[in-house]
Amino acid sequence: MLARGKGSIISIGSIAGVSSLGRAQSVYGMAMAAVIQMTRELSTEWAGRGVRVNCNLPAEVLGANGLGRGGSAAAGDVLARDSGWAV
Repeated sequence: MLARGKGSIISIGSIAGVSSLGRAQSVYGMAMAAVIQMTRELSTEWAGRGVRVNCNLPAEVLGANGLGRGGSAAAGDVLARDSGWAV
């Protein structure tokens, strides 16, 4: 990408890298913070060379069974109703 002078890198991080989730997952949170910081550094370093670097930070995922691991179908229904998302 650097040799071509264009490209895009998309990292997948987690909201755990910027916020304590209170789930006793400190090592996971530190790893995700490292992914986020790597993305920041590379995006700054490579922006002038035509390579975009971004990081997606997913949080809870709305699925057919509700929100994330600890969610319920009822919570998913409320979020779907309020956001306009179809489940």
